Amino acid sequence: MTRALTLTLAGCLALTACNAFGRAGVQRPPPPTEARIPCRAPAEFLRAGDWELIAGRMGDELVRCEGRRALAVNAP
Repeated sequence: MTRALTLTLAGCLALTACNAFGRAGVQRPPPPTEARIPCRAPAEFLRAGDWELIAGRMGDELVRCEGRRALAVNAP
C-alpha cells in the first residue's frame, strides 16, 4: 500500500510539473501591454441612442477584446 501511494504521489508531481520544495518550474514573462487592457463593459455603449449603432459598437469591442485575449494566450 505504501509503495502504491508513493508511486501515485511521484506520478502526480511529475505530471503537474510541481516542485514539492519550492516554486514550480518556468517563470513566464508578463503578457504584452496591449493584452492587459481591460475590455469595456457593454453598459458603456447603451448611451449611444440608436440600437443598430449600439449593437455595432458592442460587436466591434467584442472583436477587439477577443484579439487581446488571443494575444495574452499566445504570449511566450
